[in-house]
Amino acid sequence: MKTPILLLVAALALPAVVPAAKAQETGVQVFEKGRTAWHRGDLVTARRCFEQLLRARPDFELAKIHLAQVAAAEREIAKIPRSLKVARATTLARITMDKIPLEDAAAVFVRELEKAGGGAGKQPVFTAGTLPGAVSGRLVSITASDMNMDHFLEALGTAGGAAFSYTAEGIAVRVADGARRVWDAGDPKQPLMDAAARKTVIDRLILDGASAGEALEFLAHKAAEVSGGKCKPVFVIRHDCAPRGTITLDLRHVSLFDAVRSVCLMADLGAVWFPWGAGIGCRQAAAPAAGPEVREKAAEQADLPDS
Repeated sequence: MKTPILLLVAALALPAVVPAAKAQETGVQVFEKGRTAWHRGDLVTARRCFEQLLRARPDFELAKIHLAQVAAAEREIAKIPRSLKVARATTLARITMDKIPLEDAAAVFVRELEKAGGGAGKQPVFTAGTLPGAVSGRLVSITASDMNMDHFLEALGTAGGAAFSYTAEGIAVRVADGARRVWDAGDPKQPLMDAAARKTVIDRLILDGASAGEALEFLAHKAAEVSGGKCKPVFVIRHDCAPRGTITLDLRHVSLFDAVRSVCLMADLGAVWFPWGAGIGCRQAAAPAAGPEVREKAAEQADLPDS
C-alpha cells in the first residue's frame, strides 16, 4: 500500500530523525529505505530503519506498523528448519550418482548437508523416517554440476519415488504420495524451468541409436553450452521408467523443451518440469498421485490426457 507523500512529510518533519553520522538522511528517506528493504526481504535493514524512526518519534504509527510486520516475518523465518536454510544456501559443485540405492544416495546427501552446516561437530544431521526395503533399494542416477542442494534433494526424491522434508534434526523421508508438506524439499514458489527450456534453442540435434539416458544427458550438456551456462537442466529418470527402444533424431533449430518432448515421445516417456530440470517417467506414471491441480499441470506438461 502506497503512503501519501504529504502524510509522510507531515509525520516525518523532524530536524534530527537520524544519528549525526547520517545527518544527511531525512526522515522520509529513512522511511523509504526501510520500506524498500522490507519489500525485497532485507529484514535487518528494515528493522534498523523503523527502529531508528521510532527512537526519534515514538508515536509514529506507520513505523510501528511496519516494524510489527518485520517482527512477524522474523518469527516465521525462525520456524524454518536450519537444514532447509543450509540446503537452499549451498551449491553442489559436482555430483554423479550412477544406479546407486536410494538409501545410499540419501546418506550421501546427509553427509554433504552436514558438511555445509559446519561439520558433524557443529551441526550433526539425522535422518528420520524409514522406507520399505523395496523403496530404499531403488536404483537412482543423477549427474549435476553447480546444483542447489535443495533442488538436488527434490530431484533425488523424484528419481526414487520418495519425498524428503526438512526437520530441526536434519531430513525426514517417506514414500511419495503426491501430497506436499510444509518443509518438503523444493521451493514451489520458484518458476519451472520449462520457460527457459522453450527459449533455449539448439541449432542442430542429431541422435543415432542413443538410449533415453544418453539423449537426455546430451541435451543437458548442449543446453548449458548454447545458453552460456544460464540454462543447466538436470534430467532424472524415475526408478520405474522403462524406456522403449533407442532414439534417432535429426532436428534443426529446436528448443530444449521440444527436444526433450521429442526424445520422450520416441521412448514412450513423459516429462514433468521442475525449477531444476525435469523428471522423466513412463507416460502413464509421469503425473504422480496428487491433488487435481498437480495432476492437471503434470498432464499438461507431459502432453497426457487428464486422468
